Amino acid sequence: MTRRVFTFIILGALCLCSHLAFAADTPAPTKVACIGDSITYGHGIKDRNKNSFPAQLATMLGKKYTVSNFGVSGSTLLKKGNKPYWNLKQFKTAQEYQPNIVIIKLGTNDTKPGNWKHKREFKSNYIEMVKTFQGLESKPAVWICYPIPVFSKKGGVNDKTVREEIIPLVDKVAEDTGARIINLYKLLEGQPELVPDKVHPNGEGAKLIAQTIAKAITGTASQTDKQSNTDTPWSGKQSSFHSFAQYSFNVENMKCRVVVPNVIVNGKPWMWRVRLFGHEPQTDIALLKKGFHVVYVDVSGLYGAPKAVARWDSFYKYLTESRGFAKKVALEGMSRGGLIIFNWAAKNPEKIHCIYADAPVCDFKSWPGINKAIMTAYGLTKEQAKEYKGNPVDNLKPLAEASVPLLHVVGDADNVVPIAENTSVIEKRYKELGGQITVIHKKNVGHHPHSLKDPKPIVDFILKHAQQCLSGS
Repeated sequence: MTRRVFTFIILGALCLCSHLAFAADTPAPTKVACIGDSITYGHGIKDRNKNSFPAQLATMLGKKYTVSNFGVSGSTLLKKGNKPYWNLKQFKTAQEYQPNIVIIKLGTNDTKPGNWKHKREFKSNYIEMVKTFQGLESKPAVWICYPIPVFSKKGGVNDKTVREEIIPLVDKVAEDTGARIINLYKLLEGQPELVPDKVHPNGEGAKLIAQTIAKAITGTASQTDKQSNTDTPWSGKQSSFHSFAQYSFNVENMKCRVVVPNVIVNGKPWMWRVRLFGHEPQTDIALLKKGFHVVYVDVSGLYGAPKAVARWDSFYKYLTESRGFAKKVALEGMSRGGLIIFNWAAKNPEKIHCIYADAPVCDFKSWPGINKAIMTAYGLTKEQAKEYKGNPVDNLKPLAEASVPLLHVVGDADNVVPIAENTSVIEKRYKELGGQITVIHKKNVGHHPHSLKDPKPIVDFILKHAQQCLSGS
């Protein structure tokens, strides 16, 4: 082998390795599956492969996304409809596609009298379809669309059923599943010129639909019949939190997360969660459905020390001043999260409308005890840590004076964070200070599991005090 040939081989190998390394570093495109009927398919649109709304959506989203059209003309959401989407090969293929995002636009053909006689099953069928996609290994975010207006009865399809029955049921499906809503009805309402045959949009109508869906996917807008979601787009990595949009990003070198509700209600209420994010999420999911944002900033390893409090100060300022969040927030702290929620609250009692603490650590001398991690986090010697009077159990007066209500949920058999050394001390001292505190005891339960199977008492507590504060936030 000559030196020249050997050199060419080496250079070729290096180029190949460079190409493979580049490919490995390039993230895979986000896969979008469009599920629907003839409107999704592109019936009546000239050159539907280019001008149907899924095709135009693909162009708008760009190379970071791939969009597949699984629309089938005449298909119904109802399993007992005349052409159930459930029975079509596209339904199976869409699942095998393992999408990251699913857009469902069904319901128009269900309004035909022969189909709508089964209307009692529409909601349950729709919930099942949404959950089928949510249960895929790819864990996609799911958007469900209001049908577009029907401008004249045609083949039994009618606007009255869409407007008065389908749309309210879609709302209930979203509430029960956490799916997000895209309001295509309002988008084309009053624009019959974009729907020439009274049922199917033309290319321009499809373009409007694609634009609206693109804005929903990218976080620049999302519409419902209740309110236009005009939240400023979030940066960072987007993922799904139980089908709600979750964004992970850094603020001043802090790792942060924000989960966005489908409908952002007036006042922008929010729940600030610390520790074990995603564990026993039932309270967070219920609040997201009520229009709350759920946020998190990483303070792990700081045990509620002043450095952690300073991080929270910065994140609070960012959310309230740059993102327009409510000035008062609900705090949620599980286990060692009790240290930061109470320590930050004691410094900022005017910024809190309530605190939900779950099996909370309220004194680091109880847990984890005076160890190297605690002394390092707080900058204390062992002797100083023994005499430290800045734990939650020592610093309740500012909260009592600000009338901040507390809710504790504890397991009576907790031997990790003993109630007697934590919640019971808080309860006794807070009441002596005139503060309001409720403690929910779980008999024969240890430190785990946190929360309640039915989070209603927790959610009702937070909603009650949030509503009292939002008007003045």
